[in-house]
Amino acid sequence: MNSSLSRPYLGYGLGLRRQHYETILQEKPAVDWFEILTENYLVDGGKPLHYLERIRADYPMVMHGVSPIDR
Repeated sequence: MNSSLSRPYLGYGLGLRRQHYETILQEKPAVDWFEILTENYLVDGGKPLHYLERIRADYPMVMHGVSPIDR
C-alpha cells in the first residue's frame, strides 16, 4: 500500500524571508502557508515580530529550528 495516499494534502508553502514582508502584506500571494526559522523570531519585540504577527494573521506558519541543541 502506498502510504502517501493516506496523507492529507497540506498545500504548498514558502520560506518567509525578510525581503518579502511588504510584498506579502500588500499582494497577499496564493501560498498555503509559510515556513519560518524559529531562531529569527526569538527576540523581544522589534520588526521581525511585528511582521510575523501581521503575516500570520493571514497565513498558517510552520516553524523550523536550525540551531544545535546544547546538551
